[in-house]
Amino acid sequence: MLLLDSRLRPPSQLGPETLVRIVSDVGVEGLAVGSEGTTRGDLEALLAAGGPVRIAGALLPPAPLAAHKRLPSLCGDDADERRAALALVEGVAAVLSTFDIHLATLNMGSVPLSTSLMAFRRACERRSLDDDSTDGPELRQEAFAERRGRSDRLLDNARFSLERLAGLADGLGLAFAVDLAGSPWGFPSPREALILMDEYHGAPLGLVWDRAKLAVLERLGFPQRTERLARLGAASLLSREHDAVGWDVGLLPGLGEPAPEHLASVELAPTAPTVLMGWPDTTDVELAEAVQAARQQQIAREERAREKEKKKEEAAEAARRATPSARG
Repeated sequence: MLLLDSRLRPPSQLGPETLVRIVSDVGVEGLAVGSEGTTRGDLEALLAAGGPVRIAGALLPPAPLAAHKRLPSLCGDDADERRAALALVEGVAAVLSTFDIHLATLNMGSVPLSTSLMAFRRACERRSLDDDSTDGPELRQEAFAERRGRSDRLLDNARFSLERLAGLADGLGLAFAVDLAGSPWGFPSPREALILMDEYHGAPLGLVWDRAKLAVLERLGFPQRTERLARLGAASLLSREHDAVGWDVGLLPGLGEPAPEHLASVELAPTAPTVLMGWPDTTDVELAEAVQAARQQQIAREERAREKEKKKEEAAEAARRATPSARG
């Protein structure tokens, strides 16, 4: 299933009809309504207009946030803040249940650090994080050291939220896919995500495969082992396809820096939906080309999955045939 992210044509700016039309024009199966700049009211308007919404962000505020306000965090230290975030999720989940939508994405929240985010970002943009003649290496060390020190507390906070969300999902026939963080200022890291997936194995929880964020982490100096990447892929319920440029992510595939080959080659379940992301200034022509490329990749992924299953069946059959002669 190939979907468009709502940020490509923001319904809050262009109205729901524009998104409904573009889905038909480029020939995809539906929409993923993201959390960024989108409200629960936008989601409801899209659904009322017949928008083919298949996935939605679980933390959608009822109305636009006031200036300098942010969404409450599911991993925040304050229990009241986590409860406020859970209340937002419950409101969105009720809407999704009404419209028979069974998959929602979870942004667990930002992580404030004492290391200057602006200074770190400037160092990243100047590619000086590895330059010993600048303060880049020191900034990176400080940020990641502080973030590692907060990991246990953040995991406990996330457990508080996920314990309740797992029960909510069970009751509504819903699954939650957790977004990965692409920097020390987010949660969860790939390591933390897998810890949570192991702990909640069997619950209606999974991950969002996001190779653009993983590519950013590599550029920051934190590549992931092959085994960990395979586990992240196996736990993912959907794939977000977009490109990064330096620190920034969210560009339409093909318009940014391509992800390293070892990230692009990680296999996901053939049934996992693919969500094409891009900025609002993406042209219709660029979008149509990206859809065509994504469709070809999707077909190739399905063919690889069929070939893998065929080989598995052939190996099982060969083992069955060999068994009697081995006993004889």
